[in-house]
Amino acid sequence: MQPRMHIELAGRATDPWWWGIWSRLPNPDTVLRKMGADQSVYDQILYDAHVMGEMRTIHAALLEYEWRIVPGDESPRAADAAVLARGIMDRRPAPDMTWVDVAWSMAGALFRGMAVHEVIWQKLDNRFVPERIEQRPARRFVFDGQANLRLLTRNRPYEGEEIPEKVLLLGRHMPTYDNPYGIAVLSACFWPYVFKHSGYRYFTTFCEKFGFPWPVGKYPPGGGGIDAAGMTDILTRMVMDAVAAIPNDAEIEFPAHSVSTTGSTPHERLIQLCNRELSKALTSQTLATEIDGEGSRAASETHHARERAGHLSLRQIVSDTLNTLFEWTTEINFNANVPAPRHEYFEEDEARMNWAKLYETARKYIPVPAAEAYERLRIRQPEGNEDILPGFGETEQPPAPGEVDPERRMEFARGTERALDAALLAALDADEGGDAVRIGRGMTQPIVEAAAADPDVLGDRLQSLFPSGDTEVIQDMVARVMYVAEMVGSADADPE
Repeated sequence: MQPRMHIELAGRATDPWWWGIWSRLPNPDTVLRKMGADQSVYDQILYDAHVMGEMRTIHAALLEYEWRIVPGDESPRAADAAVLARGIMDRRPAPDMTWVDVAWSMAGALFRGMAVHEVIWQKLDNRFVPERIEQRPARRFVFDGQANLRLLTRNRPYEGEEIPEKVLLLGRHMPTYDNPYGIAVLSACFWPYVFKHSGYRYFTTFCEKFGFPWPVGKYPPGGGGIDAAGMTDILTRMVMDAVAAIPNDAEIEFPAHSVSTTGSTPHERLIQLCNRELSKALTSQTLATEIDGEGSRAASETHHARERAGHLSLRQIVSDTLNTLFEWTTEINFNANVPAPRHEYFEEDEARMNWAKLYETARKYIPVPAAEAYERLRIRQPEGNEDILPGFGETEQPPAPGEVDPERRMEFARGTERALDAALLAALDADEGGDAVRIGRGMTQPIVEAAAADPDVLGDRLQSLFPSGDTEVIQDMVARVMYVAEMVGSADADPE
């Protein structure tokens, strides 16, 4: 049976729970719906001191990485498209903006669910390129019943107007079939924010109430020189002035508080709990507030891994949005068959280390141009008799007694599996095992030498013989070597 072509069985048109007949799809954000508010409520959350601190950390993490434009393939047309994309990135996205600002506003899709940027085109040097890329507030946009983005205008303030192609860059965080608006992280911060600031109000009242001693006044009964109202007035002034004048037949005491003020109060613990919840939503971790002195190293490693994963999703939103722009510029200025260049973030230090390791290995087998190494590692060439760091140009030292020669180790690692297979076949085909004996000795000798040098560190020697570090490969190799060694031993013991 042939499949149906271009027919959606379970699409929005047939969904009985979808708003397909509506001209406007409400934002399913539960916080916004229950509050009857728009995304302006998120602006209040951003100005919380704890949230602001986390946001600054996230922003700094975005700045730690370098970016580059990678051609879609190795064709000349793809290279030209990449040059055009780099030219766009070399200019300001708008007169009063930088690409750092635009990248951060694009990353705002993570916190608000979606981020929209308008592209104003111009023709420059016979190429159509963006003149400006301007951020637009999310409150100006809605999705219709078919999940198409529409622009709210004065003429159509409810259902919005249709948007032309290649005008609006849309970035979203975790959009779904039911929620094309995306999931806003700040929505998860709303209730912790509300409870936290409610706790601040009661915590302030608590501090005012228990932050200083309670004066208790005693006045003589029977209409003496002072009555209850007069004593209360004196005590009230003492709260602010810390001095009072009273009749000699009255008395003021400062008893101990009935409520303990040592340690953290319930209000303070509520604020700390809300701060932890805010951190979880924004950065996926609460290292500073939840390790409780246990397993600090493991906690810090887990914190770093989760933080990097969160930053990766942030950078991916920015790259995806910019890649959409490059697809447009490539299609407009070239054609749809030319692969568009890609924007990607990379960590400069990590990239340098990878290239350094590659050159260290490659130079043993092929000549590596020094100029390329200088360029990749971002290190300038020394001039004249300029001092250089020690180590360059030193000859490699011969292996220590008992240590396997590095060149021999590499050669052994490269040929072991092939030699083992040959040995097994030779052992099966040989009448007297002569070939198996010869090949087997050649294979097993490096392992035997490693074990003879120091049996206690045989595992480390095996790791050096197999630099890949794959334990399964090592186990398989040793098993096969032992099998061949058994054949070798049998042949040596029974020469006939």
